[in-house]
Amino acid sequence: MSKINKILLAVLILIVVVVAGFLLFEKIQKPTVFVLPIAPLVFEKSTEKYYTMELSYPRSSATQYPEIYNFIGQTKADFLSQFDNISDSDAADMGITSDNKWDLEISTRVATSTQTATYIVSVYTFTGGAHGNTSVETFTYDARGKLVTLDDFFAAPYLEKVAGLARTYFYNTLGDEMIPSMVDAGTEATTTNFSAWYLTDENLTFIFQSYQVGPYVIGMPEFSIARNALSDIISKQYK
Repeated sequence: MSKINKILLAVLILIVVVVAGFLLFEKIQKPTVFVLPIAPLVFEKSTEKYYTMELSYPRSSATQYPEIYNFIGQTKADFLSQFDNISDSDAADMGITSDNKWDLEISTRVATSTQTATYIVSVYTFTGGAHGNTSVETFTYDARGKLVTLDDFFAAPYLEKVAGLARTYFYNTLGDEMIPSMVDAGTEATTTNFSAWYLTDENLTFIFQSYQVGPYVIGMPEFSIARNALSDIISKQYK
């Protein structure tokens, strides 16, 4: 092999070594990137003698999103248990007719941030009376599928600050429907009052249940706080 060829070969080997080393360094330095998964929805619809059901909820199991799995299973079981061994006369006493069946409806919407996906599960039940009742449960997960709680999101006590902001908001926005005693009770600094929430990249939003901060007519109002307004108490990983 000529001297020139030896030099060219040495240069080529050097280039390969440098590029391989750079790629290896990049692989080591680059953090693991998790793709935020979104669970597909499961749909169920049934019409039976005494009731109807129309359900839309995230696919889950005892090992994947178990919190959702348990909630959906318990909600269906509680509703269906009301029809165990009932007769037509029992149904009539319950106000159930072919034109006035009891009803269970579950619907789901999803809110996402860069780091999280929140499944907002609304449950509507009609069991007689003037109107049905709606409630909401939220389930927030990170990219690994781990449930995220507000204690994970915040690095310091947060309830008093959040409650104060919420109370001021409802006092200023509910207008003629504002009932001070309901707002005060519904925004008291308890985990129960602030248990339904979701994240976007911009805001932390709380959902309030029917009758929690006002009469039925206001529905289930939402209250959002800009995440940058909470930067002093948010966990580092969510800033």
